[in-house]
Amino acid sequence: MVNVPVKKSGFHFPPRGTDDNKPTPSELYKVLINDLHYTDVCLDPKKFDALLQPWPNHSYCNPPFSVKRFFVARAVSNNVEGKEVLLYLPFDPGAGWFQELYGRNPLIILFMFSRRQGRYPHMLVNLASYPSPRLVFVKSYYEVKELLPS
Repeated sequence: MVNVPVKKSGFHFPPRGTDDNKPTPSELYKVLINDLHYTDVCLDPKKFDALLQPWPNHSYCNPPFSVKRFFVARAVSNNVEGKEVLLYLPFDPGAGWFQELYGRNPLIILFMFSRRQGRYPHMLVNLASYPSPRLVFVKSYYEVKELLPS
């Protein structure tokens, strides 16, 4: 059986499991880790199991996209405990995991430029203590520094 990309909300999403291990774009990663000092909980699963261990405050996670719902559940549970969590995910507002994140009143940062990393737009979802959901469009990874707490 051949996996054919499914069209959702005007975007073509790759088959399940495709592009799972693509890293965060290096410019964005530098901003998040070096400038804003987030802790990458998905950096080395042999040293830190992000699905089992509690995440530190000010955590960053770029999960394997085929199992993102498990990481979203962990992010939400850590946010319920009062921790700030940042996720790098594909933009898919029709998905159940997206609705779960949206229910936590996130800041959603949607990147509005051509993507070399995949065939769909990516976003950062910041779970902190916002009074209502907020969507921001950016044209540069460096604009993220102005939107997120350091």
